[in-house]
Amino acid sequence: MRGANTVSSVSLSGIKPLKRKYGDPLEEIEATSDTNSTQSILDCVPLETDGKGNIIDPQLGRKITLKGINMDAGLKLPLNPDMPTYKADSTNPDDVFFDGDHVSFVGRPYPLEEAELHFRRIKSWGYNTIRYIITWEAIEHEGPGKYDDDYIDYTAKILDIIYKIGGLYVFIDPHQDVWSRFSGGSGAPLWTLYAAGLQPKRFAHTEASILHNEPRFQDPAHPEYEPFPKMIWPSNYKRLASLTMFTLFWAGATYFPDLTINNVNIQHYLQDHYIDSQAYFWSKITERLPHMIENGSLLGFESMNEPNCGLVGHEHLGYLPTNQQLRIGTTPTVYQCMKLGMGFAVEISVYKITMSGPQKAGTKIVDPKGARAWLSPEEAQEIDFHYGWKRGSNWKIDLEH
Repeated sequence: MRGANTVSSVSLSGIKPLKRKYGDPLEEIEATSDTNSTQSILDCVPLETDGKGNIIDPQLGRKITLKGINMDAGLKLPLNPDMPTYKADSTNPDDVFFDGDHVSFVGRPYPLEEAELHFRRIKSWGYNTIRYIITWEAIEHEGPGKYDDDYIDYTAKILDIIYKIGGLYVFIDPHQDVWSRFSGGSGAPLWTLYAAGLQPKRFAHTEASILHNEPRFQDPAHPEYEPFPKMIWPSNYKRLASLTMFTLFWAGATYFPDLTINNVNIQHYLQDHYIDSQAYFWSKITERLPHMIENGSLLGFESMNEPNCGLVGHEHLGYLPTNQQLRIGTTPTVYQCMKLGMGFAVEISVYKITMSGPQKAGTKIVDPKGARAWLSPEEAQEIDFHYGWKRGSNWKIDLEH
């Protein structure tokens, strides 16, 4: 055992805390040092794995450590119109938020004239790998099979800047969170929700999803005002919109064989369009940037960020599964989600996060006042005409809306 005198002999003079203090958020970030040459990190080479979990440079037999950083999360959101998550009003059916066909992600993550500065800064911090976010919506927002070539062209220009800087590997991340911007996250275009028979314009009323841009989270004068709860957005995985979409995406042909669009089951319709959009993007990028394939700087392409299983394997619709540890705010069972989606008032358990895990804090009556999270026959007719859809004769659209 050490003696009582444990005072360090190291002088504390001049020691500063590691915590960085930030000033004005609008203050311009200083440029990187001129001493940070493009050779400060090893050049990219085609990489391989050794079958033991290591990434190696096959020419030298040398292990390579990839130190990665996520690209700006703004890539999940359109720039035109500029749509941060808190902006607009998801309770207003006429809000520009719901004009999902006419958006553009061109300009994300940075203006072209600023991109090199940002990437050099990332490199100067010791990173050698970038996880570059794209979304299905950015590619195919206008409608099924309508791809945004301007967005793909802009992305190719950004990636080429990374290549010219050198020493930075990139892999492409087709990102999603809780399915879509219109169900509280990012990823899929608006029309996919319509294809499933859902009506996003009434999600906020039915809590089919919780959205940051609901007035109750933005307007202090709102009768139900509360600050947007931290980490409530992942709870959307267990709400009606996301549960429906992931169930249809992975198992629509099994559970709902009669749900067809243009003679294709909804599962295959969604999967085919997702895969085709990614294949189109990938083919255009590799066609434009063969030099990134050749030198190994374009590492590859993820399939989908954090896919969810929806209701596949869900044991009982009337109970919260024991493995559902994220319980925050209103926490409905699947059956309660379905009742809310049909416009019925439901008393729902409310949870909070504590040091020991989720804890029930009470209950709350959520009353959609008859609003439903599903398309009415009239809405379905208009939307199906717009997108060129013909639903199967056994697909019964909310006839009692």
